[in-house]
Amino acid sequence: MGNNTTTQRSFLTIVARLIFGIIRRSWRIKVHSDEQSLQILREGGALICCWHQCLLGASMFSFGQPYYAVISRSKDGQILASALHPWGVVPIFGSSTNVTKGKYQGGSAAYRAMLKHLKDGHNLMITPDGPKGPAHICKAGALRVAQTGATVVPASFSAWPVLHAPTWDRMRIPLPFARIHLVLGASMTLQGDPTDEQNLCDAINQCHQHASRLIRSRHD
Repeated sequence: MGNNTTTQRSFLTIVARLIFGIIRRSWRIKVHSDEQSLQILREGGALICCWHQCLLGASMFSFGQPYYAVISRSKDGQILASALHPWGVVPIFGSSTNVTKGKYQGGSAAYRAMLKHLKDGHNLMITPDGPKGPAHICKAGALRVAQTGATVVPASFSAWPVLHAPTWDRMRIPLPFARIHLVLGASMTLQGDPTDEQNLCDAINQCHQHASRLIRSRHD
């Protein structure tokens, strides 16, 4: 039974990677960003923050170099990680749900890995409201990573045509040949101030709303 389950999961992983690869190559992507945020991502060591709804946007953030993304340890997360890997995304399996006694759910190893990759000059992407929501609410774990002094680049994307998955986050799934607007906000740093959580949420929401306006303006 176990072997059958493993074989089935391996098959689904291969199929997901192939299908996503074909669809991803058909997307028409336009990046909206100031030069500073782009330069920060090219240099590395930045923390990209977007809502879990835009997790598939991870395939668009490499900007010429591999980078790391925090992805759920679940079966779906492993399939997603496999699909994103050809696009320069190296998974860190864990979550930023809660901080308990200074450790992240999913193991302190994931937290240490995040800090190490940032220190080594690699870009890292996290979804502050993942992996289980509520949507668009920053979790303490993600906030703690953002408060390490790394340069934060808020981000979002919109697409048309697009499907919304029947999940808590209504994940955006761009269809083949979709037109995509990828929005990178102004870079910021969080230093442990009481307003950090609200400032981070506001920055991501501004990108989210900007991306939505861009796609609506072209399809009204």
